[in-house]
Amino acid sequence: MIGARILALWSLGVPVGEGPAGHGLNRALDPDTVRCDSVDGARIAEARTKAAKRDTRARVQTVCRALRMSKEMCVFFDVIVCRESWCGVTTARHRKGPTEHGLGPMGLSLKWHANKWPGDDEDPMFCVPEVSAAVAAAIIRAAYYNYGAVNFTEVQAIYAGKFYKNPDTGKMQPRQTHGRAKAICRRLERRGVDCWRKLSRKEFGRRVRTADRRVFVDELLKAREGDGA
Repeated sequence: MIGARILALWSLGVPVGEGPAGHGLNRALDPDTVRCDSVDGARIAEARTKAAKRDTRARVQTVCRALRMSKEMCVFFDVIVCRESWCGVTTARHRKGPTEHGLGPMGLSLKWHANKWPGDDEDPMFCVPEVSAAVAAAIIRAAYYNYGAVNFTEVQAIYAGKFYKNPDTGKMQPRQTHGRAKAICRRLERRGVDCWRKLSRKEFGRRVRTADRRVFVDELLKAREGDGA
């Protein structure tokens, strides 16, 4: 219902999330109210309860449905959540170096993906499940449209930042290893998804421009509050 409501507004050209003059964005998108695990390694305990992790995964799925992605693609999203954030820890932070942080349920790299969120508050905004999923959707679309990924193993390779420039074509292509392919296939096949099946455009759903992602997420959060979540 949430996804259908938002897409109806978008299809009518309504600038979702803007609201009347003087109406700010949802409080859940206020950097002062959002928390990620600390840079020094301190973790937020309440984000690690089973109930909290279930809620995070459900919120990621809401984004996937709102973008009209295929059921199999939404399974792929859930597999990423479990791989990147201990199955739904909203506040997850992976330190990979002084300038390399993986944040939130989808493990988004600040170094590589900060430009996919409008503004300069990616940390902590990447720890909001809806933000994390909206940016992940952009990365996954790029894997197909810009890097030529044709199946889930190649999409996963691009998502993990594994690609190379083909010397014959001059184009970027996925660089998948046997080990990584085996791992993603195992996770997907447990959920009934063929990791080698050729993907089509319709599976990637709607595109939301970078400039529009904040208001898109804001509308999702307002709908969530309206539904009593």
